Amino acid sequence: MGLAVNPITAVVLLLLSILAAPPPVSAKLKTTTISFNNFTFSDPLKVDSAATISYGALQVTLDTANSAFSSLTNQSGRILYNTPFQLWEGKNDTFSDRVASFNASFLVNIYRLPDSTTPGEGLTFVVAPDLNVPLNSYGEYLGLTNATTDGNVSNRILAVELDTFKEDFDPDANHVGLNINSVRSNKTTSLTPLGFELVGPNGTANFFNIWVQYDGVKKVIEVYIAQQANQTVPTPPRPANPILNSSLELRGLVNQVSYFGFSASTSNFTELNCVLRWNLTVEHYSDEKQLITKIALAAGIPAVVLLAAAAVAGYFFRKRWLARSNPHILGALKSLPGTPREFQYKDLLKATNKFDEKRKLGQGGFGVVYKGYLANEDLVVAVKVFTRESLKGEDDFLAELTIINRLRHKHLVRLLGYIAPECFHTGKATQQSDVYAFGAVLLEVVCGFKPGTRIGGYQFLVDWVWALHREGRLLEAVDKKLEEDYVVEEAQRILLLGLACSHPTACERPKTQEIVQILPGSVAVPQVPPFKPAFVWASLPMGEEDSTAATTSSTTSFTTSHYESRSTPLAIDSERQRRHSDSFNTI
Repeated sequence: MGLAVNPITAVVLLLLSILAAPPPVSAKLKTTTISFNNFTFSDPLKVDSAATISYGALQVTLDTANSAFSSLTNQSGRILYNTPFQLWEGKNDTFSDRVASFNASFLVNIYRLPDSTTPGEGLTFVVAPDLNVPLNSYGEYLGLTNATTDGNVSNRILAVELDTFKEDFDPDANHVGLNINSVRSNKTTSLTPLGFELVGPNGTANFFNIWVQYDGVKKVIEVYIAQQANQTVPTPPRPANPILNSSLELRGLVNQVSYFGFSASTSNFTELNCVLRWNLTVEHYSDEKQLITKIALAAGIPAVVLLAAAAVAGYFFRKRWLARSNPHILGALKSLPGTPREFQYKDLLKATNKFDEKRKLGQGGFGVVYKGYLANEDLVVAVKVFTRESLKGEDDFLAELTIINRLRHKHLVRLLGYIAPECFHTGKATQQSDVYAFGAVLLEVVCGFKPGTRIGGYQFLVDWVWALHREGRLLEAVDKKLEEDYVVEEAQRILLLGLACSHPTACERPKTQEIVQILPGSVAVPQVPPFKPAFVWASLPMGEEDSTAATTSSTTSFTTSHYESRSTPLAIDSERQRRHSDSFNTI
């Protein structure tokens, strides 16, 4: 069977032409993302003074297992990413409307030793002018300053402190503070009233995820915190509300070229200051000549052309078409509306250039789809190969063929391939399934991969992008051919919109009216959960075309996420293993 795809080409060209005018932004602004999940000495990090790397974690001050010193007391250390970033253009006294933004997330374990009565002193996330720890920066100085330099504007230090010891200038021994050139915080938030204790009881590990986000446009810094049971469980979603926020002009406060990382200290009181995971995304400037923006993202799109994607299914087994040898299947095919056409295997072989990998369009539940051209009929078709390994039997074959043969919708040509999960139950397309397919188009455009691409150990593109989103590395999904020449905010917005549109549950996807406003940035993208939700189908009306849906409500879950981790009694061990599998996936 086949169908001309000229209308599809027209719609795709229209979509690309609509998405052709991103707002102006400095072409020199680039983005770098780094991610560490198991630290080693081969990582691009500068480890200074009492700091070390052991058990796969950053020990920002000494740890008992690898101590080269006679005592853990009165120590300070820093561990910084060894490449600095230029955070604004021009001179310090020439203010512009734009400085670089950054987003850091990290998992910490501030561990009270079993024989310790009082922990001390604290751990910081720091933006620093150089890689060196100041002399005598132990105790209250947190590896940032010392008695001579504390408070000097020449320090060029910005830090978010996790303070565990009360000095006379501190509100308590359990708070988060914003420090500028000094350990005397400009702003603090006590954590005890919020139910958080940075340091647990003796010999007990407390694990906290910290998010530090700076908006270089709004000039605002925000800090978020969430506790988790141990380092082996998945990262929880970032809370909706920050525990600390403040207006902050970065230009002129820190060095124009600065380093990012961590510092910590102990005094007569000690603790283990461990960083187990770290994700950092930094916008930065360079002196390269102006480049042409290559990614086209969203001025607006009418709802009527949200998506028209088409595929035409040809079906066969490896040596001959199954129907020719099975009267039961042949009879079932003839009972389908319209009776699908038969094609000779040799014709399909020729149409797909012997199933050339270059013509692979994607991979579905029961096989691989290839682009083909039937020269005698001047038709471009998609040919699906059903493999013996993927089909459990005749019922699977007929079920999928029946589903794709029943699909009818004004925005879709017949026999949809690249479909939303609910279509397997309803047998028809809706506005929500249009949105689902539109999400696949968005991800394909930004990532440069087809929806069925197996990448990063994941079966489908959407699962890989969702994993990067969960780990705070979303921008790594942007097409590598663009290098760093794209608009950061828009790429992030379109990727998140693509995930939101790809939500397995139809009613959770954004409406077409919302999408029109989200694309140009007029409306924020809906919150995207860190883990791909399970597909839940309720047999209730889901759109204008579903007015005849059953009135009985039932709910079924088809997608599960499973993580297996090897736990360890070492509180400072960040080694973890995870395995993710989805039992129900679609193109």
